[in-house]
Amino acid sequence: VGRKIGAFPVDPPAAKMLLRGCELGCGADVAIIAAMLSTSNVFMRPSPGNREAGDPRAPFTNSFGDHMTLFNTYHAFLASGCDHAWARSGNVSYRALEQARRIVDQLTSTMQREGLEAASTVPLPMGDDHGPAWRRCDPQRILRAVVAGYFVKAAYMPAACVREGRIEYVLVREGTRCGVHQTSVFNGHSGVQPPRWVVFDRFESTAPGERPVMRTASHVVSPAWLLEASDDFFTPDDLEDAEVAREMRRVVADENRRKAADDAEKERRAREQYAEI
Repeated sequence: VGRKIGAFPVDPPAAKMLLRGCELGCGADVAIIAAMLSTSNVFMRPSPGNREAGDPRAPFTNSFGDHMTLFNTYHAFLASGCDHAWARSGNVSYRALEQARRIVDQLTSTMQREGLEAASTVPLPMGDDHGPAWRRCDPQRILRAVVAGYFVKAAYMPAACVREGRIEYVLVREGTRCGVHQTSVFNGHSGVQPPRWVVFDRFESTAPGERPVMRTASHVVSPAWLLEASDDFFTPDDLEDAEVAREMRRVVADENRRKAADDAEKERRAREQYAEI
């Protein structure tokens, strides 16, 4: 595994994400996310004189979070024929998207060289009535791979924040309080409900004395995905925040019950097959 991680020209979390994506049958989709994370800022601020311009992320916003929003943006660029005028009119960086396209080619070529499958969950086009094919991908499978790469940057929204409508998170491992970057779809301006569990790409400091904020965050649809990525990292007794530790104990207990039920079902089927013989 270590050798394959080193084969990809990206940082280790992104490489782990790519390997897990190949295992889950979405390697090509995850390559897009890794490439978009590797470029300079894709979204540009509208010029001061353009008052009618809105948030350039808005047409591509995905309720699962920022990684899938980047995924949508890349596919929309491809659908435009990689058109410079399209990028300029939408206040997205043509240079960054072209750079991402080259990185995607590089990453998928590395997958093939390493004997990995660069598959995609994007279905074949079905005509205009069904909308863009890339909007019918499997986001949960893609995000499961994202979690596998970025599990060390997992965060949880405490119950008090949910009740009070505050967008604030606690790092699962360290217990550090943090906010969400103003450009995130989870920052309250896009109409997307911030989820209880997220993973993110990196921290960014705002001003001295202020809490750090998460950049490029995505919904952890099932917290059991965190245990799948590394159960040792999320041992409840090692977690700093009491509420997070309590929630993780519940997640661990639920996952143990699920595994026990699966094992019992496998054993039952094995006995039935043996009886038929």
